[in-house]
Amino acid sequence: MSNKLNVCVQTSCWYSVMNNDRNYVDQCVKFIKECGFDGVDFNIDHALPGSKIKSGELTDFFDKSTEEILEFFTPFKEACEKHGISVEQMHAPFPAYVEDNDEVNDYLITAMEKSFAVAHFLNCKAVVVHPASLDDKEKEKQVNLERYRRLIPAAKKYGVIICLENMFRTLRGQKVEGACSTAEETVWYVDKLNEEAGEKVFGYCFDIGHATLLKRDIYQFIKALDDRLTILHIHDNNGDGDFHLAPFTQRTFKENYTSTDWDAFIKGLKEIGYTGPLSFETFNALVLSPKPLHEPMLRFIAETGKYFKEQIENQRGKNE
Repeated sequence: MSNKLNVCVQTSCWYSVMNNDRNYVDQCVKFIKECGFDGVDFNIDHALPGSKIKSGELTDFFDKSTEEILEFFTPFKEACEKHGISVEQMHAPFPAYVEDNDEVNDYLITAMEKSFAVAHFLNCKAVVVHPASLDDKEKEKQVNLERYRRLIPAAKKYGVIICLENMFRTLRGQKVEGACSTAEETVWYVDKLNEEAGEKVFGYCFDIGHATLLKRDIYQFIKALDDRLTILHIHDNNGDGDFHLAPFTQRTFKENYTSTDWDAFIKGLKEIGYTGPLSFETFNALVLSPKPLHEPMLRFIAETGKYFKEQIENQRGKNE
């Protein structure tokens, strides 16, 4: 993993992973470097969108051989090397489980394994694989353990860390707990799975937007995770919807209030000695902006990442 708090952004909205034209890819990667980013979160999930998974109308991308898939992403790898962009993390296809559909679920295991191969090819060490969130909590636990266990051999083969993520569900219009939405449950999963794997194969992706939706204590959550915290999904919302917007954009000026506790976020990362990437999952900041504003919006997000980095490093310095 990075030890430089590299500032990263997901590839969604400024780069299409399904376009491997060399000139197009090169220009996209050059653009994101010029916007001020050190690395990216690679959205390989766009090769198998969630809508297709849920409907059972799967794309055929992961029917390709591993060699064919790696060849497809070679222009991206070369462009990253050329422009000095690291692939710090990857978002595997999600949902990673569909209840009562064994055919789709078996295909998803194959897609995950080939995603790990791509991660290895791109020198990416962390891949997010969402845990399933089910109504029956005991079944949820059994399903998740079985699914993650099946992925251990491929994770070891390709040298990647499988990252669980804090999830939420929507029930009768309300945001409610999903899998790994508490630090206690997360610690249990990660420690149990790593014990079974016999080495560190599992880590955690803390999604601050999801934690905000569920009114979690950001500082205490991060402190409890400690060195299990591997990567981040950084974005903002107003506490009611999973908006995926840029930090500090969801304020109430009347009380100067932010629903996301960014001070607690910085403090927690500093105190656990977090050195992984500062990765932004802020695609809606671009979706909601006219295209001429995409570059300044991305530059703002990159500057926000640099601000977080400086705050974390400065606070460490005061306590060393």
